[in-house]
Amino acid sequence: FESAHPHTIAGLFLLSTAGYVCLASGTKVLFPAGGLIALGFGWAWTGLMIHAVVQHHPHAPGMASGVIVAGLNLGSVLGPLLFGVLSDRMSTAFAFGAMGVWTLIAAGASFVGTVRLRHGGSHREVAAIAVPPP
Repeated sequence: FESAHPHTIAGLFLLSTAGYVCLASGTKVLFPAGGLIALGFGWAWTGLMIHAVVQHHPHAPGMASGVIVAGLNLGSVLGPLLFGVLSDRMSTAFAFGAMGVWTLIAAGASFVGTVRLRHGGSHREVAAIAVPPP
């Protein structure tokens, strides 16, 4: 990646994790701030992710962005469902904590993926991931 977007995305995930920690605390002062932080930074990364992936795969922008959008849609369906189940079975604080853990995992995956793409293989190897052979 030529741009700093992937590292910015990992940073946004980390900031969103901090918001979920505030939400999980359950305190009256931190709860509203946590909501603003978790949602604000939690949604800020999506456009940057699509831009970074399309920038990295200019030969297949539709497929590259399609993979990201499919993941976003899947998360939009499963995330609230999982949150509801965890909140009902455990507690709301536990559900917010679990969302924070998943967001932290996403930050780590974003960072590791960026490093692997930058230093891992040749452009041809990376391109083969996005575009199957004819």
